[in-house]
Amino acid sequence: MASPLESASLKLVRAGKHLESLKYEVERFKNSHPYRIVTDVDLEAGERFAYAVMERNPDHELSLILGDLVHNLRGALDHAVFELSQLLQGRHLTDKEAQSVEFPIWVDPGHLWPGKKTGARPYPPGVCFLSKRLQKWIGLEQPYKGPDETTRLNHPLAVLYAINNADKHRELLLVGTLPPQMLVGASREAVNSVHATPAVVENGSEVVRVPLELDPTEHLSAFVIVEVALQGGGPIRNPIATSSPLEGLADSMYQSVAYVLRNTLGGPLQESDFEKPPIEHSAPAR
Repeated sequence: MASPLESASLKLVRAGKHLESLKYEVERFKNSHPYRIVTDVDLEAGERFAYAVMERNPDHELSLILGDLVHNLRGALDHAVFELSQLLQGRHLTDKEAQSVEFPIWVDPGHLWPGKKTGARPYPPGVCFLSKRLQKWIGLEQPYKGPDETTRLNHPLAVLYAINNADKHRELLLVGTLPPQMLVGASREAVNSVHATPAVVENGSEVVRVPLELDPTEHLSAFVIVEVALQGGGPIRNPIATSSPLEGLADSMYQSVAYVLRNTLGGPLQESDFEKPPIEHSAPAR
């Protein structure tokens, strides 16, 4: 007998392949040394200083891989709800019914999931064909339950929702970034005279200062840890933490969806799940 989540599982497997491709391309970009260290002179202070500059951003191919990844992750969640809806209803859903089925992702704390604390209210239409038990468990995964806006908007499912919606309409913009990680080496002669900036936080940030009489190319070696991230101010509607390294962001989305499929929707079904109460639902909310 085929797994009730066979289609969703295949989507997740495909997403895993895109995740590996994304990690490979990110690493390849990092190893291409896409930045340079520029030196200049501060005559007033009598010092030389250096700053890091990104010379190029990731190829468009990486944006396409990210789009394919989030599309398959979002699809895995929706396929799971659809497959379970048909199984528990014991029939094929009509075209009209099928169009409403989805895994809801609620970020706005003003849209509360039905429950004891929020009072009796219809469940969202995307899950109206599931049992009350499964509806409740899906509610527990919702990003809006976070304690503050930053936590809610950076929940892996909220990030998935935002990136997937953006990818439908325009290219995802990725940039090379210089996060707060910097290694500066100095010769023995210069070690007591070097003033290294503790963090590189953006393109063009100063990384080190030395006395005017020292030649940075002789006495210093700097190594910047490059990351790839979503571009700040880009097409993402929600204020995602754009400083987050892309591969970490992608991995957290993958792990979150895998958890939902394995535990929330993929656990053993109970006899009560097959009971068919009257179908009621509310209008979609985000």
